[in-house]
Amino acid sequence: MPVSTNDPSIRSLLKLTPLETRKVLDELNRRGGGTGGSRQRRVRLPYENPDVIIESDDGTGRVAKHRVQARNLSTRGISVIHGQFMHAKRACTLEMLTLDGRASIRIPGRIERCRLVAGRIHEIGIVFDTLIDISMFVALDVANGLRVKTESQSVTPDGNGKKSTSAPMLSGRALIADDFEGNRKLYSLWLGKLGLSGTEAADPATAMSLIQSSRFDVILVDTSLGDDQGCTLIGQMRDSGITSPVIATSSEFDEQMKSDAIAGGADLYLEKPFDLEMLQQAIFDQLLADRFSSQRHEAIRSKHAGDDEMVSLINDFLTTLKAIGGELKHSSDAGDLPKVESLLTNVIEAGKGYGFSDLVDVAQATIKLLKTQQGHTLGVRRGVERTLNVISRCAA
Repeated sequence: MPVSTNDPSIRSLLKLTPLETRKVLDELNRRGGGTGGSRQRRVRLPYENPDVIIESDDGTGRVAKHRVQARNLSTRGISVIHGQFMHAKRACTLEMLTLDGRASIRIPGRIERCRLVAGRIHEIGIVFDTLIDISMFVALDVANGLRVKTESQSVTPDGNGKKSTSAPMLSGRALIADDFEGNRKLYSLWLGKLGLSGTEAADPATAMSLIQSSRFDVILVDTSLGDDQGCTLIGQMRDSGITSPVIATSSEFDEQMKSDAIAGGADLYLEKPFDLEMLQQAIFDQLLADRFSSQRHEAIRSKHAGDDEMVSLINDFLTTLKAIGGELKHSSDAGDLPKVESLLTNVIEAGKGYGFSDLVDVAQATIKLLKTQQGHTLGVRRGVERTLNVISRCAA
């Protein structure tokens, strides 16, 4: 059900067929990017909603309403495509239907940027005035028992944009290994705001004892813990079979320490000082990656599996996909990153059409690793391993 269906004042300037829209979105996804602002401080999720309404001053003092095509969504903003230029820094209001279809939410914000894509098509990045709970609009599939609670709200249903105390977004347990009590208390508070119960450890021995006796869904380890034994602790955890996401934290940017932490098994290296939003992004990044963990084995079915006319085509695609997987592994092992990116791009282009959205997501995430980690060997290898795992699980 579109938002504000009966409002005759809403205009649709994006004169594209569904196929043309799909091509534009695929090309933008291939390029990367999204909402304005710091890319290190927010997590974006696919949100291809064609019925988002944007209200803004048209430059004459009058309010204009347009239906736009959303591309992705974060707690702080949204990226949309539109058939007209819009001035940056101009205030606007978004109207979007909740995931359950029960409420139309109005979210105030501002236009952060507008760039020409092709013809009259523009991509617009909008930053919200207040954080939103993205689970109101996007179904999040996360692993390790860390599930988003849909009752969380930061923007009220009446759309007044007032700040409210955010309800927890996750549920689960976190271990905080840091020898500075102030940090442990602060991170525990922040994790609590996300819905995670924090357990503190002031030294490597305590941390290892807790890990061996309890299960944690996320683990934070200070690299300087116990006279710079944090990296050693991470390696010991991995050697003991711990597979939970591990985020290494450090008060100094040290390339060697970062390399040691990643080599030891850390999934992410987070520099201090960081804030709640950066920590939230780091955790969400790891949850989304874990969705494609190499330890998961359940079959991934095409959304077209029930279409008899598609079955033979899907089976042919799966044969081709298996061959691509072999090439991908060979190129990754050989360190041929341009070839890896080319193969992943092919996977994205075909996976969408054949109904394998998980395959598209993991391939896109791996391409981002190629670009953002400057080809960091371990990070890229893990991304390829996750992609190969998803390829092996795809079924008609």
